[in-house]
Amino acid sequence: MSSSHYEINDEIYLNDVLTENDVPSLVKYLNNPNIYANTLRVPYPYTAKDGEDYMKIVNESKKDIDHFFTIRLKVNDEMIGSCGIHGSESNRRVAEIGYWLAEPYWRRGIASAVVKKVLEIVRTQYKHLVRIEAQIYVWNTASKALVEKCGFTYEGLLRPRCGNMLFVEEGDRRNRLACNTCPYICNIETKITDRQYTRLKPVDDVLGGAAAWENVDKTEVTCPKCAHTQAYFMQLQTRSADEPMTTFYKCVQCGHRWND
Repeated sequence: MSSSHYEINDEIYLNDVLTENDVPSLVKYLNNPNIYANTLRVPYPYTAKDGEDYMKIVNESKKDIDHFFTIRLKVNDEMIGSCGIHGSESNRRVAEIGYWLAEPYWRRGIASAVVKKVLEIVRTQYKHLVRIEAQIYVWNTASKALVEKCGFTYEGLLRPRCGNMLFVEEGDRRNRLACNTCPYICNIETKITDRQYTRLKPVDDVLGGAAAWENVDKTEVTCPKCAHTQAYFMQLQTRSADEPMTTFYKCVQCGHRWND
């Protein structure tokens, strides 16, 4: 199937080909909440469109270090997983390893054998690499043990990268907290089954009622609705603390509000 063929054992081999013929296997094995719960970029439910998009990303990658391997059964060439090395965006001497394996083949020593083989290949082909990283969710103790078996050393626990507030994801991702501005995602113990989408309070209520506007600063500005020349002036921190404040006006006469 490929010019690159690597033996793992009597049952499994690796190659570097991913085609549309593999999409059914991707859907079959990645449409699994147990894989979704332990990976960052695998969606759930997993559809044929997801498989096709994944194939395009792999085959069109232009990174200097981006080596992808499929894990296959010798008996029928079926794809049952993948393992790859992805170069760092900021340091060409650093790369990250990632992998997944179909659940029916867990706990058989296949994943550790694959990771060892891929590391062997990468160290031969990319001699300038000085560091290979593996990022694993804190609850995925099996994967942590796997990479340690392959020579990795535990260094620490990553925290949210940007410091912004986390939110509960929607739909089938209700068991995760995610950040809106960076890739950070973490698990939560209890899946939310009845999420409440609270209506935002009107500014009048936040201030303490309509009468509270009398305590708000006024400025000379023309209302775009009624042309009155005086308006209340406010600045509110409506987003994270590291972003600019939102400025808006409210006409003293007609109550029309508009942003800066």
